[in-house]
Amino acid sequence: MPPLREPAAPVPQTAPAPIAPSLRPPSEAPLVAAPQKNQEARGTGEVREVVRRRFADMLGYPIEIIEDDTELEAELGVSSVKKTKAVVALLDHYGLATPSSQLPIGSARTVAQIADFLTSLPVDSR
Repeated sequence: MPPLREPAAPVPQTAPAPIAPSLRPPSEAPLVAAPQKNQEARGTGEVREVVRRRFADMLGYPIEIIEDDTELEAELGVSSVKKTKAVVALLDHYGLATPSSQLPIGSARTVAQIADFLTSLPVDSR
């Protein structure tokens, strides 16, 4: 058996060169404002999920039975008072300004319609 050789001196490893960040002129900076309060979750799908959960919790129903097109009053017995309370809580949850005109709660009959209403509102700048 041949004698064991001493290992060669370790070769120093160099760290990879850092990747230069993308340099954009200020004119190409993103136009999206930083999220405020819970606005980061204001995509329509996410808002619908939050609306479903709000009504499920309020009514004590499993969330699975509340769908986007479920008629809140006709199918679940949600009164206009409960619907208004839920929408006001959702406005606060997302940091949305309460519209100066009366809330159009009567015309919003489904989760999808309430979510569409919420996503159409500007964020409160308080």
